Amino acid sequence: AGGHPVTITVRETVHGPILNDVVPELAAAAELYAFRWTALVEPDGLTSTFLKLNVASTFDEFRAAFRDYVAPAQNFVYADVEGNIGLQIPGRVPVRPEGDDGRRPVDGASGEHDWTGYIAFDELPALLNPPDGLIVTANNNPVDADYPYHVGNEWDPGWRATRIRQLLDAAAAEGGVTQADLSRIQLDTRLLRA
Repeated sequence: AGGHPVTITVRETVHGPILNDVVPELAAAAELYAFRWTALVEPDGLTSTFLKLNVASTFDEFRAAFRDYVAPAQNFVYADVEGNIGLQIPGRVPVRPEGDDGRRPVDGASGEHDWTGYIAFDELPALLNPPDGLIVTANNNPVDADYPYHVGNEWDPGWRATRIRQLLDAAAAEGGVTQADLSRIQLDTRLLRA
């Protein structure tokens, strides 16, 4: 700020920018490390997504708002005045070759590890009015083992979601979940794993 312009050269490959130039631990590495991320590959409709969300009045409109959303993939919850609740996990989630999960560097020269596409929007996890009337999302894995795609690695093991569900179930059993209940649940610090 207030200084002279600085020119920064960014080396880039088909797999993204080279990290060796900006990560000190990689500066001396003989191999080049590229960073492939959907947010660097696809134009992101983030602004238009949130403008559409501001006027969505149905779950279908809520979901449709996310069609051009790229990154970061995350959970969005929905509720309307009719009592409907829902969940949408949007974003461009890459489909990787079998065995690749994105946690470790892979050889980019061979093409064997290239993404084969993205999970189709209509196949991304979504939920409307679950039978038990609850949606709990607390950094836990949003899909089960039957979901056909790999959507991530770093999930909370489920302790937070389990605790939230316990508190919601208890409040519901006492006649319904109130705003005061939700405030208490939000501030709860009990760790089940402890």
